[in-house]
Amino acid sequence: MASMSEEMRTKRDVKRKASVLVVDKDLGNMGLYKAMLSAEYEIDCINNISVAMELFKSKNHNAVVLDEKLGQDEIIKFLKWRDENADSKEENMDGICLVLTEGTDKDKMVLYGCYGVVDFIPKPFTKEGMSEKLYSTIRGKRHNDNRKKVLVIDDDIETLKTIKGYLGDKYDVVITNCAKYGHGCLMNNKTDLLIADVRMPEMSGVDVCTLAKQKQEKKYGDVPVLFMTDMPDADVINKCAEFKPEGFLVKPLEKEMLLSALDRIFIMESYMTKTGRKVEG
Repeated sequence: MASMSEEMRTKRDVKRKASVLVVDKDLGNMGLYKAMLSAEYEIDCINNISVAMELFKSKNHNAVVLDEKLGQDEIIKFLKWRDENADSKEENMDGICLVLTEGTDKDKMVLYGCYGVVDFIPKPFTKEGMSEKLYSTIRGKRHNDNRKKVLVIDDDIETLKTIKGYLGDKYDVVITNCAKYGHGCLMNNKTDLLIADVRMPEMSGVDVCTLAKQKQEKKYGDVPVLFMTDMPDADVINKCAEFKPEGFLVKPLEKEMLLSALDRIFIMESYMTKTGRKVEG
């Protein structure tokens, strides 16, 4: 176990190497953020979303903090733009996104989560609180680090909300309605299970898996896949067959059925890992 001094050095080094972009419409807060964070992080403060996009594009910040007073439309504009460029090697815009919030609007939090927001910073905040939230998120030492990571991709936000509600107490669930962003998550983050809708505009769940297997930047490996569909016909099953999915989820989803499917997958995975045996099925 690392000593206290080693932990402090690790924390100091992580913060020194991390760059943070804060986007807040209130110019009066710029000095506040710099006073709070500049001693530990490289900090940039912007009050305009378009300017923030250009700065984020050029510097690839480790974290972006968006104040909710920017408005939902502006925040989603930034997040969608980031999603669309997240998998570009030229841009490499993979900084984590957080939102400063004064309330606990769960629907809005889930909506932002669909576009890749990983955490929220409640107001009012202190220097220590904001600094530690950034550190823990950048470092990836959140309370659910040891839980299985489930990535869910579906263009229907209501379905994403439902799945998040069903699984959130037991699993670390990342949801997105942008298949391109979901593909970036799959390629650049530890994923224990992918749940993807078969039919989505622009890029389907099958397309996500196909592209992931073609990519060579990081091994796709054998991430288990559950495909979702509201029309489980033979054509759909044939398209998915080459990925040897763990099964198909038929919409509308039922909580017990979904939890049972995940339990089966992870119990079987644990059995094979412990015994070294291959299970035919």
